[in-house]
Amino acid sequence: MTTDAKYFAIFGDVHGHFRLMFQLCRHWQRNSGVHLDGILLCGDIGFSRTHRVWIKLLKSTSSGTLKS
Repeated sequence: MTTDAKYFAIFGDVHGHFRLMFQLCRHWQRNSGVHLDGILLCGDIGFSRTHRVWIKLLKSTSSGTLKS
């Protein structure tokens, strides 16, 4: 039986620093050479941006892959 490994980044309490979270994921992927399959965000999201910025951020990362 073979299983494909899946890699996830886990963040908690980002307090609205979503861009930094995604940048850290890209940095990790570049330096490790391993693709992240997903991000688990738990804890305080602390969203403090306008809904337009939130929608733009979600659309930029909703392709299923993190852009390097």
